[in-house]
Amino acid sequence: MKNKIWTVLLSVLIAFSMWLYVITVESPGTTETKHNIPVVFEGETLLRERGLIIVSDTDMDVDITLSGNRSDLKLVNPSSTVVKVDLTKIYDPGKHELDYDISYPGSVASNAFTEENRYPSRIQLTVEELASREIPVVVTYTGKMSDKYIADKSNMVLSAQTVNVSGPKSVIDRIARAEVQVDLTGVTESISRNYRFTLQDKDGEPVDAEFVTVNTEEIHLDLKIQMLKYLDVTVTIVDGGGATKDTITYELSPDRIQVSGSQAALESLGDEIDLGTIHLADYPEDCVITLPLTLPDTVTNHSNIEEVTLDLKFVGLITKDITVGKIDLIKVPEGMQAELITARITVAVRGPSADLEKLNMEAISALVDMSEAMPGTYTYKAIIRFDPRFSTLGAVGVSSVTVKVTATEE
Repeated sequence: MKNKIWTVLLSVLIAFSMWLYVITVESPGTTETKHNIPVVFEGETLLRERGLIIVSDTDMDVDITLSGNRSDLKLVNPSSTVVKVDLTKIYDPGKHELDYDISYPGSVASNAFTEENRYPSRIQLTVEELASREIPVVVTYTGKMSDKYIADKSNMVLSAQTVNVSGPKSVIDRIARAEVQVDLTGVTESISRNYRFTLQDKDGEPVDAEFVTVNTEEIHLDLKIQMLKYLDVTVTIVDGGGATKDTITYELSPDRIQVSGSQAALESLGDEIDLGTIHLADYPEDCVITLPLTLPDTVTNHSNIEEVTLDLKFVGLITKDITVGKIDLIKVPEGMQAELITARITVAVRGPSADLEKLNMEAISALVDMSEAMPGTYTYKAIIRFDPRFSTLGAVGVSSVTVKVTATEE
């Protein structure tokens, strides 16, 4: 009796399993809708060769309603099934409706099921004329730097001066420039990095670049950031010609310049730049002197000044021509004989008027150093000497005499 019961139960279980298999696996005539089957476009390269470009959204999918065996339908899903659209049928810009083909998994027979419905039934696309051109790269700066630093914008270097843009002609025609925006807030060191850029119209407004392609995504920029410093402009005054620092006034224009450079370069300059030595004996009267302003190559002159003027004035001094008759030749080389050709010289003497009026020929003389003399007749510089009583006086300018030098017989 027990064996009979087990036999009946086993039969029922087998029958139920076969029914369940037929219902869930083989069930013919099952209808299902497969959603979000992706759309793939073929022939886009050829479309661009024809000077056309798609300007509608190409991230599409379709829904397909199928009827067939449940086991076959299970194999159809978005990862195994592809919708293909042939773009080679498009020759002109405008709106187009295209049919599409569906590629089912290779393991499913072509007649395994029937397509009941497609949504959408056709693919709609908008196509425009394709255009391409070069646009300039423009750098704009934002933010405020410390007053102690400066950005050398005039010598900024870009990896490319233009970028190539390609896309719908209606969009490309609006693009006027590619803007690189550099934020200088708190910057204290030179910049060398890549920047992304924004495509803009002629008014500086961003252009929708959804369908635009560029030949590069980033532009490399090198921008030198340097320290700023003010330098006082000075000269070195040497007394002479009866004038001292106390008997002159002078004014430099400009007397201060602004420069930039590395910290080491600026520290080597100190706080001033000396334009050279002014020998007062070289200037007989009030004058304006032009002095070149030269800086090291490692420093940039932001004042754009290449020369400085010095307005020199002598205070409480007069100049008078005095004849000097006492001329001595000294340090004549051994084996040579020097003959003075010039008997007298006229010397411009400067000093306080009271002292100058007392000066006579006996209180002034000239010395000529012949240590470098060679045989022949040459002009030599004369050194003017004054009696110690006239220490406030000095000769102005250069005085010279002519001397004939011959070799003596042994």
